Amino acid sequence: MSKEWRGLAAALVMGIAAAGCAQEGKLIDLPLSVRGVAYDQFVDTTIVDTLTRTTVFTTRFKVQVHGENACELSRIQLELSRVGPTGTPIFVLSPIARYNTDDACMNAGNAPGDTTLLLSVNSVSVAGANTIPFLVKNVEGPDFPIVVDSTVHTPVGTIQFRIKVEDRSDAAAVAGATVALDSLSIVGGAVGPIGTATTNVLGIATFDVASTVPVGKDAFRYQVTVTDTTNTHVMVVRVAPARGQSIERVFVRI
Repeated sequence: MSKEWRGLAAALVMGIAAAGCAQEGKLIDLPLSVRGVAYDQFVDTTIVDTLTRTTVFTTRFKVQVHGENACELSRIQLELSRVGPTGTPIFVLSPIARYNTDDACMNAGNAPGDTTLLLSVNSVSVAGANTIPFLVKNVEGPDFPIVVDSTVHTPVGTIQFRIKVEDRSDAAAVAGATVALDSLSIVGGAVGPIGTATTNVLGIATFDVASTVPVGKDAFRYQVTVTDTTNTHVMVVRVAPARGQSIERVFVRI
């Protein structure tokens, strides 16, 4: 669904709301665009038997959603569904704006913006070197395929950020983009700029951040600013901090 079409659809919905009558109170269910996805993992337990090693952990998905008006930005839900065969399922995250045409937010007009939502998925189980596929739906372009594995922790005293920059239209890796990482609140360190890096040929920039926060505990909230030629995009992550001695994986579309 293009931005122009969605803008027209929003205008039509507002016109209907103003007209009242039979359309008053109609429920709107609208899939939304995603501009960025971050996730972390926390190990709940590790089960080892004679044949396999199974890691059970919690995964927190931090999804930056784009909306065209106040209702889209304030009435968003992240819905989780399971699709595919029982033995090889795919877990799908879908951002949906759900509101009524007579809600007060309809009077706020069109003011495009981004907001980041949190969805925690508990008891994710990975056996050995296997992976669990997730898919974050995105109405304005390619979906975000996320592969969750048992690689969770970093060396003592560090947090690693793996930030991948992708083209918004086709999800192709963007090499040569400038990525700035800033802390918004932190335990065991300073608030402010952490550093800058340039994405490699795979579109990835990596930051190893010193931190005294124990493994798996909340460390700091952050924002990622990506600049590529004349385009700049900021992903703010306040909903759940990066974890101590863990890997924070971030995908940004520009």
